[in-house]
Amino acid sequence: MNHLVFGFKNYDKLIFGNNQTELSPFTQKEWDLINTWYWAIASIIGGPILIAIVVLAWKMIMAGISPDKRNEVKDNIMRLFFGASAILLAPIFVKFMLMLNNNLVTMLVSKAHGSLDDLLGNSLLTSINTGNAIATAIVIALFAYLFVKINIKFIIRQFTLIVFTIFTPIVAVFWIINKRTIAASIWFGQIIINAFMQFVYAFLFLIYLTFLPANAGWAISLLWGMMILPLRRCTTKYNAKSCK
Repeated sequence: MNHLVFGFKNYDKLIFGNNQTELSPFTQKEWDLINTWYWAIASIIGGPILIAIVVLAWKMIMAGISPDKRNEVKDNIMRLFFGASAILLAPIFVKFMLMLNNNLVTMLVSKAHGSLDDLLGNSLLTSINTGNAIATAIVIALFAYLFVKINIKFIIRQFTLIVFTIFTPIVAVFWIINKRTIAASIWFGQIIINAFMQFVYAFLFLIYLTFLPANAGWAISLLWGMMILPLRRCTTKYNAKSCK
């Protein structure tokens, strides 16, 4: 598989993060670009926040009339404060989550012995021989599917982190306007799941690498590899149906 043609990474670099940068999956240049977009969106969102402050000031003037209005104003002030803080601190939070993921992956990889590419990559594919040309082609295609599927998941992960990070100021304004909005919980869930996706895969593939029998053939290697995909879903969902 000439994965370089498609921009795909080999298993060891993709899962175990060999030679990964500090902000993997982002380079410093990509992170600087994210920050540029982020603060551009935040500056645009500043208008609605100023409007919210003016509305709050008016409510504070009227709050002396009713205890209920005073409580409402207090709630609005707290949301405004935490929403503004979220806009200021979100890039630091995302960066911290990625650094934590990278450090956890590094700790796991220090326990690894061997190479995933040797078990699932080109060296295995060139040795597959089922005795039937069609069967051999099907088996190689399944290995290729696994390789492409995992690479695509990591590409989607990177894009999702970019979108949700840049979208943070808008989410914060939604929450300031209406505390019942689900945008904030969706944002938090997507950041956490995608930030630690590499760690989950590294853990599962490390188990694969450790417990796969030394004399296992291509069939066991393939079946065990295919099991990684549903197992990863099980670790990030809350119901048994996600494991199917």
